[in-house]
Amino acid sequence: MDAPVHARPMNNIAEDQDANLNAAALDDDNVVYEQYQAAHVRGVAHPGEIVSTASLASIPLPPLTPTAYPRHPDVQRLVDEGTISDAQAEVLYYSNMRFHGPKLPDGSTPGFFLGDGAGVGKGRAIASCAINHYRNGGDRILWVSVSNDLRVDARRDLDDLGEVGYDIPFFPEVVGSGCVDFYHHVFA
Repeated sequence: MDAPVHARPMNNIAEDQDANLNAAALDDDNVVYEQYQAAHVRGVAHPGEIVSTASLASIPLPPLTPTAYPRHPDVQRLVDEGTISDAQAEVLYYSNMRFHGPKLPDGSTPGFFLGDGAGVGKGRAIASCAINHYRNGGDRILWVSVSNDLRVDARRDLDDLGEVGYDIPFFPEVVGSGCVDFYHHVFA
């Protein structure tokens, strides 16, 4: 199902972002946090302030490789049109680099861990990765969240990126039913 992505730009959803992280997190005497800026991705700046620990900020990200960029034009359009911010595009690119880059020694595909804090738009970043996977022929996505309430947020993030109408069942509700098509669902 290659429907065009009709999405809501990042600058229209700034009110959805958690603004708990701000310049007050910076301590001038003993720098613990530094302002975060996407390293190798240019796009629409994230609508909220993002900080990173000074120790983490001191380690540069590796350069992007050709496998980092989405192969499907609808996915790249999310970045080009500002539907996802530069920080969220960075998640998309680096996860893509892991998933479509070199295999591990045992032949398996490497994983990718996203540990961003509040207000960065993890849901939107994960939704862009899910769309990228789906647009490139993937048909199963397991989206793990801490509560069923976050399933509503996952649905909103997919809707905002133009992926409207896909079923997102709550996993514990379907485990014993035996009636769910496990090959064409996003599980949250």
